[in-house]
Amino acid sequence: MSIKNKRGAGPLIATVLIIGMVVAGSAIVFLWGEQYSEELITKGQGVALSKLNCASDIKIDLLHHGGGELTIENKGRGKIDSFTLIENDNPRDEHTEIEPGNIGTVSYGGSGTIIVIPKIRIAQGLYQPCSEQKLTYRV
Repeated sequence: MSIKNKRGAGPLIATVLIIGMVVAGSAIVFLWGEQYSEELITKGQGVALSKLNCASDIKIDLLHHGGGELTIENKGRGKIDSFTLIENDNPRDEHTEIEPGNIGTVSYGGSGTIIVIPKIRIAQGLYQPCSEQKLTYRV
């Protein structure tokens, strides 16, 4: 018997392996894409909800300023998780939480124009500024 007369299963095995790799690769891409799109949808809903909360639940008022501190009252129904202070065009974050109906203080560095923008947390380490609720003070 010569080697030329023997027929192997090589082409059949190769075809099965190729089909298996294509199916496995497609499943991996599909599962990753599904997770990615769910994450985008969740973040988008969080941002939309936080913008709605900013418009309806957040309201601040300045009670007092002096000594390098602004005393701010949260007159809204939602919790304020942080602030952005813009002092003479220099922005910085002030991580001060104020519950609804409570008072808190934020520090400022000098004189001039201070813009206070409340922010609410929408995810771990991610905050939504409520720019429409900002207040501008001249100290």
